[in-house]
Amino acid sequence: MRSNFRTNKFLYAVFLLFFIYVSIFGSTCVCAAPDRPSEGSGKVVRVGWYYSPFNYIDNNGRRTGYAYEYQKKIAAYTGWSYEYVTGSWVELMDMLRRGEIDLMSDVSFTEKRAADMIFSSQPMGIEEYFIYIDTGRRDIDPDDFSTLNGKRIGINRGSVQEKCFISWADEHDIHAEIVHLDGTGKEAVKALSDGEIDAIVNVPAFALYNENIYPIAMVGSSQFYFVLSNNRSDLYMELDSAMNQIQSLNRYYTKQLNEKYLSSENAFRFLPVREAEWLDYHGKIRVGYWEHYLPFCDRDENTGELTGFLDECLKRISTSMRNAHVEFEPVPYKTLEAAMEGLHNGEIDCVFPITLDLHTADEQKALVTEPFGTSGVIALIRMKGRGEFNPLGVKRAAVESGNIWMQSVISEDFPTWETVVCDSEEDCIKAVIDGKADCFLVSNYRLNRLMGAVGRNGLVPVSTGKTVNLAFAVRKDNVMLYSILGRMTNTLSDADIYSWLGRYSYVDRKVSLWGYIREHFLLTLSILVAIIAVISIMFIRSVRARERAQILNKELEKAREAAEAANSAKTSFLFNMSHDIRTPMNAIMGFRDLLEKHQDEPEMRAHYLEQIKDASGVLLSIINNVLEMARIEKGTIVLDEMPLEVEKFANNVFSVFQELMDEKEIKYTMHLNNKTKYVYCDATKTNAVFINILSNANKYTGVGGSVHFQLDELPSEKEGWTVFRTTISDTGIGMSEDFLPHIFEEFSREQNTTHNKIEGTGLGMPIVKRLVEFMKGTIEVKSKKGVGTTFIVTFPLRIAQNAADHQPGVVEVNPEQFKGKRILLAEDNEINAEIAKAILGEAGFDIDCAEDGNICVNMLAEAPAHTYDVILMDIQMPNMDGYEAARTIRAMDDVEKANIPILAMTANAFEEDKRNAFDAGMNGHIAKPIDVKLLMSELARVLFR
Repeated sequence: MRSNFRTNKFLYAVFLLFFIYVSIFGSTCVCAAPDRPSEGSGKVVRVGWYYSPFNYIDNNGRRTGYAYEYQKKIAAYTGWSYEYVTGSWVELMDMLRRGEIDLMSDVSFTEKRAADMIFSSQPMGIEEYFIYIDTGRRDIDPDDFSTLNGKRIGINRGSVQEKCFISWADEHDIHAEIVHLDGTGKEAVKALSDGEIDAIVNVPAFALYNENIYPIAMVGSSQFYFVLSNNRSDLYMELDSAMNQIQSLNRYYTKQLNEKYLSSENAFRFLPVREAEWLDYHGKIRVGYWEHYLPFCDRDENTGELTGFLDECLKRISTSMRNAHVEFEPVPYKTLEAAMEGLHNGEIDCVFPITLDLHTADEQKALVTEPFGTSGVIALIRMKGRGEFNPLGVKRAAVESGNIWMQSVISEDFPTWETVVCDSEEDCIKAVIDGKADCFLVSNYRLNRLMGAVGRNGLVPVSTGKTVNLAFAVRKDNVMLYSILGRMTNTLSDADIYSWLGRYSYVDRKVSLWGYIREHFLLTLSILVAIIAVISIMFIRSVRARERAQILNKELEKAREAAEAANSAKTSFLFNMSHDIRTPMNAIMGFRDLLEKHQDEPEMRAHYLEQIKDASGVLLSIINNVLEMARIEKGTIVLDEMPLEVEKFANNVFSVFQELMDEKEIKYTMHLNNKTKYVYCDATKTNAVFINILSNANKYTGVGGSVHFQLDELPSEKEGWTVFRTTISDTGIGMSEDFLPHIFEEFSREQNTTHNKIEGTGLGMPIVKRLVEFMKGTIEVKSKKGVGTTFIVTFPLRIAQNAADHQPGVVEVNPEQFKGKRILLAEDNEINAEIAKAILGEAGFDIDCAEDGNICVNMLAEAPAHTYDVILMDIQMPNMDGYEAARTIRAMDDVEKANIPILAMTANAFEEDKRNAFDAGMNGHIAKPIDVKLLMSELARVLFR
């Protein structure tokens, strides 16, 4: 609201003249005022200082308050310096009108005032006005406003509060005597305590002056402003600009100031007379709770007493009211449903924790208090469904019997779901594993206590984006208790609430691999940097070797041009690789710093660890692409054909991106046109081709676009063979005609991640083309900028009669089964050995280490029989590598030692490396970085088969 509508033209003219005057004579004017402070280059502003929550001196003798802090923020943008002039609010307002001060705060707008002063263009806040009485009064009933008739009501003279009270009194037919106050807040409190007035109208911060008053009714509210003296119109534009900048940077700024300076819990820590009398008559409040449901509530195993969040909450609120002490009697129940039955049977007075939508609460004939905390809802899903939570893909949700908390979430937020009721949380997890349910809903605060079972069973937690409230439920006819609990829980601070929840959410567990990496982050980072450096050197050497070959086989001029082209590609590659590697590395380092700052916040800590894990995955993907290209260049890949079912393979490839496409609302379709059911094919390499193409289609197609996957069978001239043509088309951003000829060149990207924010090294399509050509196929691409792209891949394939299932079985791991088992670890790298020992030690293994293959063989030969149960063998080691060590062990005369299980645990991660390991007599192959779950599964397989 603008205060100077009628004087705008005049003020603008004054402002213009003042600006010209300052431009010409400004330096002279500054020097002519020796009594003004000289610091800063801005204007000196005389500020009215009246004792109130807006301006006061703290216990350390420093100025503070709502207005003081706001004015300092304004000075940061304007360069103003302040002179403070002390007086009462009324005195200062008169001084402002006379031009003796320049700025006042906490002034409500009226037409009369707008003629005498300049109001800021936007308010500095909103204040509410309450009627306060002394806590000792019994003749004024908060539930009967007529008891105010004839009473003397103290109100600041000429204030907006007076206008609000008069309007409120007329509305409620109240006839009271208004007593005008001109002094400070302390003087007003004294008048109330001395009996000069019976009640007072003021803001909530008024209770700061006296702890023995409480509000009985709100009579209104209004916005309040900064005001300027009419002769300081030169300040108006600067004030307006500064306030706009403050609000644009933090739109909750005034709310935060209000909570910091103007709110007072003391004013709301009193029960009305009727509620206090009800408590005296009723006695203890019986609270029904769900036992075995930490962090919210449980019974202590030793004492049988209540523990958890509810215990802390009841202890705090039992003394929260200044005129009442509440006693609570906790009553445990097996389920929330049982507790609600106890509520309706009169066994208890209220239930915790509860959240019910309005319809369900009405059906339950219950009242639910205002929430005093929230909990996120997590969906536990199978690993193959990992990704952002998609409620459209869920049909059935597992819920523990009697958990009306989560049943209410499903009925309100996911009404199309079918509820699968299970006897326990363990049964809910099993239902998801067995496919009887698509997810299991739990509170995020319960998740830490379930992570052991979640990890063992291959489930992953995904946020649903929904929350449940922490509240009490009471019977619908128990309005008194409903009001009392609401008043008491309103005194709880967010800091205490979430501190209690975090404290009882924590479960002490041994350090995991990710925990170890977090504690040894610099070592881990050094390893990653070393790996990247080695890969880059290997790749550069590969490029240089190819350049030398070209020089030997081509004319000098063509060789020079080829070398320049290769050097340009290398420069582009290093530029892109530097950016793409630094991006996830920056995320890892940034979230690591945040992790150090928020170690005591479980939700933030879990979020930062997940981000570090995702960034590490991106980094590993980049490294794998570089290695894959180098391997293809070197010619070391081999074809591994097996019979497979065409439709099943196509459906599997198609389904990988179904969820990602759905998230972007992309129309994703497939059509199969084939007669041959089985063919011989290298499934891994073929899958890599189509996954690369579909990944690009998903990345470069916007929301609402379309992607189509078409498989056609063509006749073959060769008997016993057929030809399959796969067409993948999208309506994405497309490619320019100039870039199309370069799409299959190494390190080529039409735009790098700096421009389109899409990660990649420019190696995906070159890898695809090399793989297609290696399998005797062809690949074509058609594209138009802004229209879309089509890839056509054709493979000649040998017809098979059936398809074998080569999926490896999953070995169940019992955490107790490894205790007492001894491992001989052959690892020459100290850091890798330390990580492996930490992981294996947590699982219960005893570990002996050997620095190379030769030492490993000698330790096994010299050890007594049955000393070692299994060997974990690195491959690249000094003196004797892992392959040679395995062959030596298999040739031992001692049959038991010769047949000891040996698992390769190595960074040599390609198919040919696995084949070499088995050829050397090893029993399995585990690639680094270590997948802990796979490692434990493989150990269980070789130890307990």
